[in-house]
Amino acid sequence: MRIRILIISCLVMSYIACKEKAPVQKVTTPFDYLLGDWERTNSKGGSETFEHWKTVTATELRGHDTTPAIDYSKVNKRIIVI
Repeated sequence: MRIRILIISCLVMSYIACKEKAPVQKVTTPFDYLLGDWERTNSKGGSETFEHWKTVTATELRGHDTTPAIDYSKVNKRIIVI
């Protein structure tokens, strides 16, 4: 009797473990091309700008913009696209 219960339990557990899971849907926006890390190359000579963008919701992106200044200070901006 115990062997029968053990076999049935193993079959049920293997069925649950192998059950196909629903694919996770990725949030997409019209601005997906912005996602990731960027370096702006069309700025004035001698200056650089770095940006990092991520998706918050389907209708909101957040970006962080850093521009190192000549006097070793930084200019930071937080940008939200809705």
